[in-house]
This record gives sequence, C-alpha cells and structure tokens, in this order.
Amino acid sequence: MLSSRYLRLAVVVALVLCLPLWIVPASRTAEPLKNDYTIRGRCVDHFDSGPLAGMTILLYKGEGRVSPPVKVGQTTTDSKGRFEFNGLEPPRDGERLDPLKYGAFAKGGDRPYGVQFHSSSSRNPEEMEIRMAREKATLVGQVTNEKNQPVTGATVYQNYFEQGAVPGIFSAKTDQDGFFEMTDLPLWKWQNGDHAYVTIVHPDYPKTSAKTEVLPADIRVKLQTGCVVTGTVLERVTGKPGAAAVLTLEELPSSNQTIVGTDANGNFRVPVAEGRYTIRAEAKDRVCVAKTDQECLAGETVKLPTMTLVEGGFIAGTMGFQPNFRS
Repeated sequence: MLSSRYLRLAVVVALVLCLPLWIVPASRTAEPLKNDYTIRGRCVDHFDSGPLAGMTILLYKGEGRVSPPVKVGQTTTDSKGRFEFNGLEPPRDGERLDPLKYGAFAKGGDRPYGVQFHSSSSRNPEEMEIRMAREKATLVGQVTNEKNQPVTGATVYQNYFEQGAVPGIFSAKTDQDGFFEMTDLPLWKWQNGDHAYVTIVHPDYPKTSAKTEVLPADIRVKLQTGCVVTGTVLERVTGKPGAAAVLTLEELPSSNQTIVGTDANGNFRVPVAEGRYTIRAEAKDRVCVAKTDQECLAGETVKLPTMTLVEGGFIAGTMGFQPNFRS
C-alpha cells in the first residue's frame, strides 16, 4: 500500500499531465461610435523643435489590405503649429482584413514633406508630432528588367502605407525610358548620413525594394522575371463571384507575403518571385481551403483551380494552462 504522502504526489502528477488546455480570448473593448474620432497634433522644426505655423496638413487613410490610400482631410497649422481633424472613423489596427490607419503629411515653406502616422495602438493623439526638415533631397534613377530593357510605368515610392503609394508624395512613375525622379525627400543630416528605402511595383514584375546609402542619389534598379499567378474566387453560399476577397501568397520557407485582391468578377492576377507558396483566400466571415506547396517558376503563368469561399473565419486568442491545485 502506498503511504498517503506518495498517494497525494501521484494525484498531483496525474493532474499536471491531464490539465485541459484553455483559451484566453483576445481582449475586447466596446467599439466606439462611427465618425466620432479626432486626431490632433503639432508640426515642428526637426532641428530646434520650434512650432511651424501655416503648414498645410494632408490627412490620408489606408483602409483594407489592397485599396490604395485616399485623402480624407486638409487643414492648416495655427500660430502654435497645431492642427486637428474631427469626425473621423476610428482606426482599426487589429483587423485582419479591414484595418484602418491614418497618415498626416505636412508641406509648406519650401520644406520637404514631413509625415506621422496614427492608429489605435499609437500614443495619445494629443502628442502626434510631425517633424519637418529644412532641406530637400533628390533621388533619381532608372528601372530596367533582366534584359536591360527600360520598364515603363513602374511606381517607385517610400512604403508608408501597406496598401501602396500616396500619389505625388514620396513617389514617382518611371517614364518610357525607365527613369524616375523624387524631389521631395527630407534631408535629416544624420551623423551617419541620410539614406532612403524605396519600393518598386509593376503589374508584370514581382515587388522589389532598393536602398540608397546617401542622399541625394542616383540608383539603378533591376526587376527580376517572376511567375504570374492567376485564378478565380467563388462564393459557395451565394454562388456569386468572390468580389473583394483577399489572397495571401506566402513564400516558403521565408514566409514573405504578397497580397492581392479580387476584382468584381472574382478574378485575380499577381506576379511573384520564383519559389513555392502557400496560397489562401478569405473575405469577411468567409475562408477557403489553402493551396499548399504551389510551385511558381520564373517566366511561367500559373492558373490556379477555382477557390471556393465557405462560411468561417480565423480565431484569435492566447493558449495556456489553467491549473487549479488545492492543498
């Protein structure tokens, strides 16, 4: 017979081994009313933090995963460099398919643009601060393909919004010879020198990034030949095309993602770098069985089988143990 001491120990061990998993739900807060949100801030000189009056503030929003940023407001700073935007929809930085964040761009006084962003996880909007440099820097260059042919119509931009470039602000289009020019970059005069990161997109080539170590600069960017992935998304519930569905192509094993949306007919087309991919389609309250280990070879076009959305969604939360020992 086991002593009571060892019996208690055995019971404790058994409980530890058999503890049920429990789900800690993601924190939820009451949704604020629509169009009752305010963004406030101030515009200051980068070098002495002095207020900048009379600066034009352009407010843009990036909404969803694939729709381009749009301008939603414009105002001018007062004598203390302050500005305010009222009647806004609250930010949504925790939404998978429908995030919303704001970007405020300041211009004026022959200065380069200043920029600051705001989302629901940002600091208090009273503290939003846009710092503006005093001098502009220029970035010029040429975009070509692997055959050294100029690429016309490529967009070169600084990637402030996941959804893409803000037209005319930190962005440019390549001309018929593949050349571009960005003239509104800020010169911060950092101790280690100024540099710039840019993203290059074109409907026939995979997204590419480039960096310059100094400003001003003249760079050359070569776009790689990719694989064009096409397909169609349908709604099983309604039988209609899966318009406004979002597709995520995740490269293996790097987990780099390319995101594209469907058109009104449920069709999509996107160039990706050569590799193997997991491809998912989803929409509001709808999911689809993922296409796994899809091979994509450079120079080829891959037409996927029709992807069908069914009712469902993703579960967000934290998994852990909930012991309940008693002496």
